[in-house]
Amino acid sequence: MQTVKFEINPEKEYEYHQLFCNTRGFEGMSIFSFTPIKNKTKITKKIIDFWDDDDKELTKKIESEWKLIEKGCFKLFEDITETSWLYKTYHAYFLAFSPIIGFSNPFNLRSQEIALTTGAIINPKFLIGHELFHSHYYYVVDKMKMTARLNRTIFTEGVAALALFETKAKNLFPETDTESSISSYPEVRANWSIFLDYWRKRLSFEDFLMKIAQDSRF
Repeated sequence: MQTVKFEINPEKEYEYHQLFCNTRGFEGMSIFSFTPIKNKTKITKKIIDFWDDDDKELTKKIESEWKLIEKGCFKLFEDITETSWLYKTYHAYFLAFSPIIGFSNPFNLRSQEIALTTGAIINPKFLIGHELFHSHYYYVVDKMKMTARLNRTIFTEGVAALALFETKAKNLFPETDTESSISSYPEVRANWSIFLDYWRKRLSFEDFLMKIAQDSRF
């Protein structure tokens, strides 16, 4: 059965920061600001110093909240996508200095990891589930060889919202609703009725993805 391993890893945070700096022009990343790091040793020490006992306690709370639904969430996402998970273990790395509360790497379509900040304590189950679904979605569209079309924010966020709120998965996230989930994505909100129509008429998950990919309105 799949599981998430939570970690504080300064070296990994440095890698993420470099990724964020190098992809600011990518759709969905341009709203964030990242300052390039010149001194790796200095920033790594700063990250280590950041994690005091209170912060580490927050990470434990985030992990314990997630574990309440972990098994059910992995199973539901597998059923929804009709695709087995690529890995048994996924890594969730806590970031000390990031404006992005949660992140799943759209540049590595077979990634085994997601990233979080302690801000995830606000709604940990939803945030982790949301990022894990993105990770699984990237794998599915990569297998379909549809990455060029479907690895766009309107699709990644639209399909995630459908999976999380238009299936039994919504029972795992009672603290969050569809509107709040898509509120940051105007394109998704504007086209929500189109998404819903395709979703409710889908013959399979791949059938749904093929049809939205072919719709020129997106």
